[in-house]
Amino acid sequence: MKDNPSLRDQVAAAFRKQFPRTRLVESEGEMYVIVTLVDYVPGCLPNCKKFRTYRNWSCEVMVYPKESQPGAGTLVFNLEGSTYNPFYDPAANCASKFARVMRP
Repeated sequence: MKDNPSLRDQVAAAFRKQFPRTRLVESEGEMYVIVTLVDYVPGCLPNCKKFRTYRNWSCEVMVYPKESQPGAGTLVFNLEGSTYNPFYDPAANCASKFARVMRP
């Protein structure tokens, strides 16, 4: 996220919304979030009514056990998708779905 401060802020805001006590730490921690966005503009045929920009995205969340939880395993959550909608927020979607996994 250091490469894109705007994306870093967007991901941090999405996860803070779902997990209010979350704080962004630029060092090693207990949870890592990796969001990858790939935008490209293919030709519009056969459906030129769609937006021309197409976005593939993936989100991976890794939660490592705390030292106070010996024997606990690492939780890995993966989500990916694609969209033509330029207003779709993959970071918020990932945070929301991850929150559902964490809060049964």
